[in-house]
Amino acid sequence: MPGPVEQHLRAVPATFLIGALWGDEGKGRVAAALAPGFALTVRATGGGNAKHTVLVDGQALALRHVPCGIVAGVPALLGPGMLVHPLALVEELALLDRTGIDAGLVRVSAGATVVLPEHVDEDVARERMRPLGTTRSGIGPALVDKARRVALRMHELTDAQRVRHALQSRTVRARPKSEIERQVRALVRAGRALAPRLVDGGALVRAALARGDDVLVEGAQGTLLDVDHGTWPHVTGTHPTVGGAMAALGLPAREVARVIGVTRAYATRQGAGLFPTEVHGREEGALRAATREYSVRIGWLDLQALRYAHVLNGFDELAVTGLDRLRGLEVVKLGDGWLDARGRTLTTLSTDGPIGARLCELPGFLDDVTNVRSARGMPPAARGFLDFVERSVAVPVRRFSVARAGRLATRRSLLGAR
Repeated sequence: MPGPVEQHLRAVPATFLIGALWGDEGKGRVAAALAPGFALTVRATGGGNAKHTVLVDGQALALRHVPCGIVAGVPALLGPGMLVHPLALVEELALLDRTGIDAGLVRVSAGATVVLPEHVDEDVARERMRPLGTTRSGIGPALVDKARRVALRMHELTDAQRVRHALQSRTVRARPKSEIERQVRALVRAGRALAPRLVDGGALVRAALARGDDVLVEGAQGTLLDVDHGTWPHVTGTHPTVGGAMAALGLPAREVARVIGVTRAYATRQGAGLFPTEVHGREEGALRAATREYSVRIGWLDLQALRYAHVLNGFDELAVTGLDRLRGLEVVKLGDGWLDARGRTLTTLSTDGPIGARLCELPGFLDDVTNVRSARGMPPAARGFLDFVERSVAVPVRRFSVARAGRLATRRSLLGAR
């Protein structure tokens, strides 16, 4: 039964940061910049497959489990809907301590699902047989166990017998007993190290909201990877939307105060799957040289994808990241509609999906925007780019950032208050 505090939820609702495309939009840096105004930062979904990068003293710090608000000294929670690789989490917490960040502020939901080494092995094996573009982090197999109600949860990690049974039942290849026992010892050791951090994550968030605390929920991955509404079958196994985050945290719909969609000024995608604005050849080379993106697929910002993500999430505002990485291009393009194989316009994702995009062009900008702190000091072409995005998606673009400085700046929306 809920306690008296949870029975009277209201006070200050939560703010959600949601990836608007296929992930890798810069949510981590936005979360780190906004976090000082919040009492609690939370990761709701995903797990070690979602790497969020922040700058600490000019150095990049990659976090796979812990909310990026921790770098601002704000208490952080791994929510009950997360999938946690305990060995990797212990290493991540040690990295925070070595970096001078107080890892003692991190709490972990006792009911979060455990990702076992066997899950990772199965993920790798399946990706070899049928490539879906996963990060091979064990998330899919762990979700299967969760749906079958046989997954380990974080509070069970100190029980060697249960851990041993879970490992033996998940074996995808013959292993000597000694190897299994080494894994059992390592997992139990991690479980004991993490045990003091375990809490009822849903109750913690609801109590914070009932007290009137501001809560920042950092989404993982991106809307177009949603298992039901994304670019099937090359999707993740969870719901990286605001609805998915709320369900994972156990929050009623009325607790949403603000939904911020995060997108880069261009688009990237890891692995296979639909990517209507992807570029190739000489155009690809120019865009890669400007953005310094060499390890992912790359394309122009997809306005139709942003509209679709807005339909699914109800964005109150957009944050556009990496604006400075378009500097030096004579022309900047944007996808302003999806096309099917016959060249017909699509407004939503179909069974076959769009294979191309109708593009529009804007003037490029050559001026340096690295030190711009507000739209007032922005070059006209860069300001025009943000204005065009805002009008096209019909969502205020209130924030933008420059990748190399890690700074989040604000602008006055042409659309007014929402």
